[in-house]
Amino acid sequence: MSNAVGDVGESADKYGAALAQVSDSLGVGGETSNVKAIVGSNTAETRVMQERNVTLQAELSESTSEIDALRELLKTSQTRGGNRRSDRDSQPQAFRRGVR
Repeated sequence: MSNAVGDVGESADKYGAALAQVSDSLGVGGETSNVKAIVGSNTAETRVMQERNVTLQAELSESTSEIDALRELLKTSQTRGGNRRSDRDSQPQAFRRGVR
């Protein structure tokens, strides 16, 4: 998850730089003959940013589900008085594989 956040942060920086370049290109005295190329570049950068955000949202949703499952597991184990064997048996399959 933290890798995805870092990737999106880098993408946001690149996107900001691309927007600044577009702004500079279209600014006072800028060349308007390459507007099509400028808009095309901006569109491509926007798509990359959208894809990264979709990936981040999916990973955030997955992490949220895992946290909710862990909270429920913790609540269940506290209710049972900490019976380790029955707690382990009640763990969701995903947590039996990855969380110990």
